Formats: sequence, structure tokens, C-alpha cells
Amino acid sequence: ATSLMDALEDTTLVQLGDASIASPFTAKSDQIPPLLDLVRQGRCTLVTTLQMYMMLALNCLVTAYSLSVLYVDGVRMGDTQMTVMGICIAMCFFFISRAKPVQELSSERPQSSIFARRFLLSLLGQFALHLSALVFVHGAAAAHPTAPLVENVDLDAPFEAGLVNTAVFLLSANMQIANFAVNYQGRPFMEGITENRPLVVALGACAAVLYLSAANLIPPDLLELVALPNDLQLTVMGAMAADAVGCLVWDRLMRLLF
Repeated sequence: ATSLMDALEDTTLVQLGDASIASPFTAKSDQIPPLLDLVRQGRCTLVTTLQMYMMLALNCLVTAYSLSVLYVDGVRMGDTQMTVMGICIAMCFFFISRAKPVQELSSERPQSSIFARRFLLSLLGQFALHLSALVFVHGAAAAHPTAPLVENVDLDAPFEAGLVNTAVFLLSANMQIANFAVNYQGRPFMEGITENRPLVVALGACAAVLYLSAANLIPPDLLELVALPNDLQLTVMGAMAADAVGCLVWDRLMRLLF
């Protein structure tokens, strides 16, 4: 009987290191700071994941419209344009993933799902603004007197830069850059966008190149573009600025309401 009880005690005894196997983290301190660090990191991770879903959704919707509806009208992107934008977007996502949590633990709780009303309404509103701007700029560039009249679109023809391609690329690229700046959550759960210096520099550099290209201050051949006429310059740059500001106002309104 004694040996049986000893065997049962040996099998039920918790061995050293069992807690490390059962949980992905351990803390040797008997104080509360490790728990606060865990909450800070968890909130920062949750907010980062949700904002990445938002950015990916908007970027995919804009790209899908450009590659489907506009492609049928003969609007396509050049290899250089797609490569440059892919590199810029990858860099922005990398810098976002390196955001750090703030030290102050806020009493506000972050949204727990991408399907929350705030995110869904913000997503739909921003996409509506993007879509309206794309339709407007595409129509303005296609109706410009200097734009060539294309009756039969050859979908298999090689890429050739033109007014419509240039205007649509500048606007769609600006939309994808604006998506990062607008949907970055920031405080009170993670450091603000102005504190994430690499991201600010990357977004500012990309936006500067796009606006300088729209103003014909950068050689258009670098991005497979053509020089925009003066009146079309104002139209494209105005649409770029209005789209970014409109998305920012709409997103902040959704944050206040929900």
C-alpha cells in the first residue's frame, strides 16, 4: 500500500519546468509588472493585426478595380511601376510591424474583431471615396484633348505609357500610401505614427515622389509615365489630396462614433 501511494504521489507531483511547457511565457518575478507588460504587448499585437487587415483590404480593393475594370479599358501598369510600389508597400508593412507598445496602460479597450462596426463602416467609406476618385480621374484623363482616342482595345498589346495610365497610377499609388497613414491606429495602444520615424520617412518619401511626378518635376521615364498637361496636373493632384484628406476625416469620424 505504501509503495502504491508513493507511486501515485510521484505521478501527480508537478515537476520543475512543467509551467514553462504549459504556457508560452514565464516570469520569475512575484510582482505585477510582468502582467502589465503582457497586456501592453497583447494590445499592441491585436491593434497591429487589425490595422494590417484594414490596409490589406483597402489596397486589395483598389488594386482589384485597377486590374479588372480599368484593364478592360486598356489601363494597365508597367513593370517598373508595379515593382516600385511593391517595394514601397513591403517596406511600410515592415515598419508597421516594428511598432512598440506605449508604457501607459489605457483604460480604453481596443476593438477585438475586424468585423466591428467601426472597421466595417470605415472600410466601406474609404473604398467609396477611392472608387469615386478613380472613376473621376480616369474620366478626366480619357476625355482630355491630348489623350489618344482608342476604339478597339487590344488587351494583349505591350504596355505603353499614356495620360490615362499615368493619372490612374499616380492616384492609385497615392491611395495605397494614404491607407497606411490614415489607418495607422497609434495611441493609446501603440506608439503614434509620428513616433515611428522609419514609417514616417518612408511614407513621406513615397508621397513626395508621387506629387513631384504629378507636377512633372521628376523625369517621367523613371516610372514609365508621361508628362501631364497643366490642367490635368491640377486635376490629378487635387484628387490625390482630396482622397487622402477625405479618408482621414471619415476614419476619424468612425473612431469618434464607435
